[in-house]
Amino acid sequence: MPRRYRDTKEARLRSEEERLRQRRKEKAYRRHVKSRNRKKAWEKFVEYIVNPATIFAPESEDAARARKIRSRIRKEKMLKFADFLRNPFKVIFKPHPLRAERKRIMYLEKVRHREERQLAKDETKLAWKDVRSSGELRKSIFREFVQSAAWYLFAALIIYVIYQAVTIAVANAYDIPVIWRYSRLVFPLYTWSPLYTRQALVVIFASGPAVSLLLALFSLRMFFVKNKSKSRLNLFFLWMFIHGINMFFGAYIAGIITRTEFVYASEWLFLSNPGDVEEIIFGILSIAALVLTGRQSVLLFLLSSGSISLIRPRYRLFFVVSFIILPWIAGIILFFVITLPNYYVPLILKTLTPGLVVLPTLIRYNSIEYETLHESGLIRRRSFRWGVIIFVIALLFFYRLILNWGITFE
Repeated sequence: MPRRYRDTKEARLRSEEERLRQRRKEKAYRRHVKSRNRKKAWEKFVEYIVNPATIFAPESEDAARARKIRSRIRKEKMLKFADFLRNPFKVIFKPHPLRAERKRIMYLEKVRHREERQLAKDETKLAWKDVRSSGELRKSIFREFVQSAAWYLFAALIIYVIYQAVTIAVANAYDIPVIWRYSRLVFPLYTWSPLYTRQALVVIFASGPAVSLLLALFSLRMFFVKNKSKSRLNLFFLWMFIHGINMFFGAYIAGIITRTEFVYASEWLFLSNPGDVEEIIFGILSIAALVLTGRQSVLLFLLSSGSISLIRPRYRLFFVVSFIILPWIAGIILFFVITLPNYYVPLILKTLTPGLVVLPTLIRYNSIEYETLHESGLIRRRSFRWGVIIFVIALLFFYRLILNWGITFE
């Protein structure tokens, strides 16, 4: 323990003398102040006795200024008290000084947005008149729709086939038989089979979405490759990216709704029940990821256009509808048709979830940052290819024909 040093007797005496000396100085200063005040008071009294009229002598400038300040303070206090009596609620809950200015700014912002919406409506009406009167514009819009729909279906089919093939390969690695049909994968084992281990279920149902996500990242990388031969396939790589993202996040959303496929991976990984916190968090993150992807992919769609005239602000709405929205709707219809009569609800939901990507493009397509994109020189014209469309139709036909009775993998 540390030593405790005590003051010596001489040190204590010195400190006591110092305190007494300080007290004597304070008393002397107080006596001096009191004597000075008494002297001033006595001089004023003597002056008044000698000349009583000095009471009416003019006050100094400092005294007059101080008196005016005190008078103004009293008036302000009286006015505040009167305001309080008139409306106590308004005085107690007084609005912020900048609130009125904020209200004015918000009102001006609303007026500006209203004017912009009205201007956009007027521009759309004029553009619609141009489209009705110009056969070249209608032909260009139709070409963009057909070309984009073909690449959409081709990319969706490739991602879906790879998704199923990877799932089959992983299931066979665990000695689990699979029947590959055009609409779904069928596992013929009974529910309580010993082959359905926790590890097997997690790996089998997570492998397809994981590979789809990797393909999405690879396709995004290929989209930005600076190569003239590959730049013609920019739209294909963009749809591959969107479908790959959808087969990961969209598949999880479809699994939550139908209790099938990808959701089994999270259930067996965390040993959770339907509606647990993990499932809700992953579902919200999946929706947010798809919406964010749609907001950020507007520029990529505009760069993938083969028509400079259609991405002008005046015709951009027609471009977004024909190039992005209608191919998604066509994909929903065609995938529903090729899976008849035994349609598979999770597959239908997986064709609907890309809407979380394509619909946000209707919000940002006419953003001011893309106002002069058609003048930037980044848009490359491309030729219309019927061969791609015929190839995709034939591919869908053979996919339905080959997998009509199913292929068994044991």
